[in-house]
Amino acid sequence: MSSRYKMLFVIGVLVVLLSGMVYVYLTWNYFWKQADRRALALAQSEAELIPYHVVIQLQTGHFDQLEAEFEQLKANLTSFKDRYDFIQRAYLYTLSEGHLMVLVDSQPGGQSYVNSTQAITDAILANKTPLSEGISLVTEPVSDETGTWIKALVPIRDYQTNRVVAVFGIDYPVEFWYTEAKKFMLPTAVVIIPIVLMLIVFYLLNKKNRDLQLLSEQLQSNQEQLLADIENRLQIEKALFESERN
Repeated sequence: MSSRYKMLFVIGVLVVLLSGMVYVYLTWNYFWKQADRRALALAQSEAELIPYHVVIQLQTGHFDQLEAEFEQLKANLTSFKDRYDFIQRAYLYTLSEGHLMVLVDSQPGGQSYVNSTQAITDAILANKTPLSEGISLVTEPVSDETGTWIKALVPIRDYQTNRVVAVFGIDYPVEFWYTEAKKFMLPTAVVIIPIVLMLIVFYLLNKKNRDLQLLSEQLQSNQEQLLADIENRLQIEKALFESERN
């Protein structure tokens, strides 16, 4: 195989691989952007149903008068979580004396506001942005003692003052996101892998054909050489025979 042909093949492989890498990168980023949008849309749709005035009263410590409202809010969050089997936890948290504190969540247990209030782990202390800036966001994977989660966080505002009073959060197991990412990327692999395989097969077939062509040319050359040798041998023998007769 000529060096020029080999160079063209190498260039072709590199072009396909680089194009495939760019395509995978763009597809991967597109998935995460779309996943973030869907996660925030789901969180926002539920956050809009949460009565902000109850959240304000719970935030200010008026839980002794709001046991029924608290239980209803907890039941709503539990029902929301149960509707979506890919959600691990739904909760409300706020800032209290400089610390992020859970007001109510979907986890079982906790018959009163006092029992269910708990400090949020250090792993998500950085997620004060929804509270301080009123920005909805999806976090990077966050680990705690229970696992690794991706969190969709949506601020809840006092509509009279526009002040952020709490944040509604959803915890997704990180395995769910990566499983969905693999499913989303599968068509990309289905497109790229056959192209690479076809290119390799094309290379091997062409190499085989060129090898056969070279072998055929070599056999033809050997055959011609053999015929030439036979003809020369006959000429020599003829000359010897004529010489002996004379």
